[in-house]
Amino acid sequence: MGIFADRQVTYVDDVRIEVHGSVTLIGGKFHLLVEGNPVDEASCTIGKSVTLRTHVVRGDTRKQVEVVISQGWLGTRFSFLVDGVPHRLHQVY
Repeated sequence: MGIFADRQVTYVDDVRIEVHGSVTLIGGKFHLLVEGNPVDEASCTIGKSVTLRTHVVRGDTRKQVEVVISQGWLGTRFSFLVDGVPHRLHQVY
């Protein structure tokens, strides 16, 4: 995570998925956005993990999207899964 905030972005079937995080005194608060619309949020304390979930629908295809966020003392780790398969998130500055 950046010093005060973090923003991670990826695309699933041309749909923009974003994770926004902000620092709190004891961890972080995270928001999952699809095409700029908030779909899930959670807070996480240091040493814990949370999972944000949504789905992406394109035509007849529905894909489950999960972001597992682990808050540590020295930073935040993001794991992004689409239908259980890892995908890469890109940090936006």
